[in-house]
Amino acid sequence: MVSIFELIYVKHLVSTVNMTTWGMTYYQNVLSVPFLAIMFIGLDEVSVLTQTKWSTGCVIAISLSCVADRGLHSSTSQLNLSRF
Repeated sequence: MVSIFELIYVKHLVSTVNMTTWGMTYYQNVLSVPFLAIMFIGLDEVSVLTQTKWSTGCVIAISLSCVADRGLHSSTSQLNLSRF
């Protein structure tokens, strides 16, 4: 039920707020930073990050994941902008 409400509410916001696809994606990512920072500190991810061995393959996989996420965000925002 919450998911349905969110979808309808987001569709309403997208229809009423004049933002570009890139602007909506950037805005959504900026809003998530405080929550991710709290989780990062609260779950002691700092110690996990310092103990991680960073290989070239690992960095490439993470970079590709970031690019794919950016594409998904843009696609979702563009879909929300379209009129059904």
